Amino acid sequence: MLKWLVVALAIVLAIGSKYAKRKLPLVPVNLEGKHFIVTGASAGIGKETVRTLAQWNASVVMAVRNTNKGNAVLEDIRASLGGGSIPVEVWEMDLAKFESVRAFAAKYLESSRPLDVLINNAGLVSWDYIITEDGHELTHQTNHLGHFLLTKLLMGPLQASAPSRVIQVSSEAHYMGKIDLGESERGGGQ
Repeated sequence: MLKWLVVALAIVLAIGSKYAKRKLPLVPVNLEGKHFIVTGASAGIGKETVRTLAQWNASVVMAVRNTNKGNAVLEDIRASLGGGSIPVEVWEMDLAKFESVRAFAAKYLESSRPLDVLINNAGLVSWDYIITEDGHELTHQTNHLGHFLLTKLLMGPLQASAPSRVIQVSSEAHYMGKIDLGESERGGGQ
């Protein structure tokens, strides 16, 4: 249990130091043989999480909507770590499409890999009210429903890899909005 807390703290420190423009010492960890999935891994916190995990020899699947961008990020990470071979792969998954989430999960299940940590990091904010092909508002499906479905579909390998973890990354974006509990032009009401 203590090892997992050290790993989680070290990842947070690594990511935080990147965005705070200061370097904090990292606890060296060897995660060889541990398997991770990171959603939203082609930019920001997801990208830096993958970089740190790769530095610590973890096996990582980068779940990204745009594989061209994901592969460019993978090359950047590989170069920053000395250009050698790293156990990181780029797989396509669009959280705004349940069919894509199901296909990703099926591919992972078919691979028969263990899953030690699922990091649900991807997120977006759409200022427009967009309905997905599944009938949900885009931001809600991408940030919440898609991750919920992914976690549910991967519960088998997560439970088999116990003590495994699911990490939900969030932001403070909720402070920018408000919920109108009355009737609105989009339906709802009581």
